[in-house]
Amino acid sequence: MKTKKKLWFFISSTLSLATATSVAAACGNQQTNTNKNVKTNDEVVKLVSKAQVTTKVDLAANGINLKNSVGTRTFLYPAATAENYMHSDGSFTFGLHEKPLTNATGEWTAFAIKVKEQNDNTPVEPLSIKKATATADTTKDPLKHEPRLFFTFDATHNNALDVDSFYTFEFYKNDGSERIVYSNENIQNKKNIFSTKILNDQTIDPTKYGVQANTAAVQKIEFLHPAARDENYLAKSDGSFTFGLHAQPLVGVTGEWVAIATEVRGLDDNTLKPNGQIVKAEATADETQDPTKSGEYRLFFTFDATNKNALNKDSFYTFTFFKKDGSQKIVYSEANIKGSKNTFSTKPIDKAQKVKPTPKTVQPTNTPKTTNQPTTTTQPSTPAA
Repeated sequence: MKTKKKLWFFISSTLSLATATSVAAACGNQQTNTNKNVKTNDEVVKLVSKAQVTTKVDLAANGINLKNSVGTRTFLYPAATAENYMHSDGSFTFGLHEKPLTNATGEWTAFAIKVKEQNDNTPVEPLSIKKATATADTTKDPLKHEPRLFFTFDATHNNALDVDSFYTFEFYKNDGSERIVYSNENIQNKKNIFSTKILNDQTIDPTKYGVQANTAAVQKIEFLHPAARDENYLAKSDGSFTFGLHAQPLVGVTGEWVAIATEVRGLDDNTLKPNGQIVKAEATADETQDPTKSGEYRLFFTFDATNKNALNKDSFYTFTFFKKDGSQKIVYSEANIKGSKNTFSTKPIDKAQKVKPTPKTVQPTNTPKTTNQPTTTTQPSTPAA
């Protein structure tokens, strides 16, 4: 079983110089390197007076005393919300790179300031600010998209951000000599805001994929184990991906079902891929199959070109399963979802695809109920807005 790896996500794919000020202009001629891709500090860092620095953060209380002149590195583009997001485990990480990070050194602090909403960067009252620290890694080349600074907000560091909230971020060098900020234009246009809503397959609306809306209690059936990646895969021979459901949780399952395949960011990151594929397959429970016996699948789903629901190759997916009448759903445990242990790769495997079992002619005897029966929740099949 693979261990979870933290991925690095970057504040902006392209960053730029700060707006020149009269203070910067008074510094004299700037030195220009003959290699246009290499910038000196004078070209990247623009000086502003301490009085020009406005922030809701009590910097002194956090051990940062600004110099009389503060070097300012400015992001050119708005918040890269598609690259920086809340993971299923509640962690939020930032990797800073590109031109403004050229020659950045020393120890830094990132401040996450909670704001009112997606289109309002006014800080909430009372103030809610979390901080993370990092030391510049001078072995990284920010011009090659290598993060010179990397910050982590999570429970382990006692600085986790609130889920389903909104934040903006400011960065200060601990000695008070420099800062990294969004441009005035992007701040004024509310383009410096990040959401901490966790976006994974649990936020998908199943009614858009053939499942009836159901406001009554829904039975939640949980898989006992993480994703069975060796059993469910994309066959190189025909590009099909089949998913067979069996074992104890499938005991007693009947009726028509929908499997929703959701493309995610990676094998160790089950958050939704921006503009990723979401596709469904349908199946009817085969009650002649005993799910407690090896090779017998109570539900069997096929994703392929024939069914016009083929999955993208060399990608990653998670799967959720809903009874078409909306009364039941089959999901991975909360622990496996938080740990991204519910993901599958669609890298083609040179291995014969498993075949859907042929229904038996004789009905099996009823299997006695055990303590591993589905649990009932009060969650509707349609996710909350």
